[in-house]
Amino acid sequence: VHGRTSEGFFPIRTTFLAEGIDLSTILNLASTSIKLPYHVAGEMKRASFEGTINSQESLNGRASVETRKVSILNPTTSRNLAKDALLNADIEFKEKDLSFKAEAATGNLSTLFSGIVKGFMGKERHFQVKGTLAEVRISDIRNTFWDIFPDSLLYVGLQGSVSSSVSVNYDKAGLDINGNLLLKDFILEGENGEYSIGPINGTIPIKYGKDQNGKEGMSLPSFEKSQFDRLSHYYAQETVREDLYKLTVGSLRYGFPLLENITLLIKQKGSLWNIERFSANIFGGKMNGSAIIDLSNGFHYRVGLLVKGVSMRRLCDGIEPIKGFISGKVDGIANFKASGIGIPQLMGMADFWTYPTESEKTMISKEFLQKIGGSSLKAYLRNRDFNKGILSLYLKDGYLIFRDLEISNRNFLGITDLSVKVAPVSNRIALDHLLWTIAEAAERAKKKK
Repeated sequence: VHGRTSEGFFPIRTTFLAEGIDLSTILNLASTSIKLPYHVAGEMKRASFEGTINSQESLNGRASVETRKVSILNPTTSRNLAKDALLNADIEFKEKDLSFKAEAATGNLSTLFSGIVKGFMGKERHFQVKGTLAEVRISDIRNTFWDIFPDSLLYVGLQGSVSSSVSVNYDKAGLDINGNLLLKDFILEGENGEYSIGPINGTIPIKYGKDQNGKEGMSLPSFEKSQFDRLSHYYAQETVREDLYKLTVGSLRYGFPLLENITLLIKQKGSLWNIERFSANIFGGKMNGSAIIDLSNGFHYRVGLLVKGVSMRRLCDGIEPIKGFISGKVDGIANFKASGIGIPQLMGMADFWTYPTESEKTMISKEFLQKIGGSSLKAYLRNRDFNKGILSLYLKDGYLIFRDLEISNRNFLGITDLSVKVAPVSNRIALDHLLWTIAEAAERAKKKK
């Protein structure tokens, strides 16, 4: 250290070098002025500074820090947020500001940071940081952060890779985060193969900021039956805008193949994710819709969708236990909302109706009639055509509640010679039980093959 005392202590020219320092010891000494929510342990392999201390709030010079075997423990849960990590950083001080470049790594993950801090010693400091996560396999992320990874995803199948870039801006007005998450060939499969989704490719926006309003201009259309034709026309139009992020999903399977060629167009504003439109192929028909996810106070979402030209014959042929039961085309419209994650939080309603085409007439098999009608329909020993098929239902408290379900036929004399109905609102199915039944039926179909 080089300085003087005759005219005050500053400026002070100094060279500093430290090696082999225990991080936990340093942080324990600093705990009286710095309160950290986590326990940090590890080794500061090397720390150095060379430059001039101009005042208590001004430095000129360069510094470097190398740490290794760093662990970060959450004392509340006794789980490691990071283990055996390393951090290398180079810092340049320019009076009241500093710039830095750093690399943090743990397991197979490596992240690069760079940025500036203006007024770093003052109370109104201003951070501008950019970070980049190099492409890494998603399974490596799970292995690295096993202790804090969601329990429901610890043993599922994970394939594909992810990379990310993010910028952080912080000043007295608040925090702004902007970036993106790039998914490449991401596939998620249930632990027992009951479901799968993927491959997923595309970009998910990451935005969080001082302006959390964002709700202006983000609303869903009215997904009511009376709006079906208008919405069909709307979703038939192409949408290409620079402010939309695009995700593509190869397929969604739950027990049996459900959706193919899924596309989502996403934008984010404030705390809202607006899936402005999504589309997919579904049993020979098309599904379109929109959704809004609100993260401002918990997890809330709303979804509206319509299906057009769905083939019931293809649906039944794709689900082995009901193969050949019913045929005809289906259109429909639905809307749902929920606060939180889980089936009991879902609420909504849906309407579906059938019609024949030249390639697929509306027909119900004798086997299906006997199953739904029991002994009262044993007289129907042949397949039957029908000219009216409607299904209206509510979703509430985890149950599908049938508001209206009718399959009927009126012949050319105007006489109804086929009628299958349920009592309004009195019939319901637990949605989780229905999904479990579908998965079980798929498993039995596999074993037969």
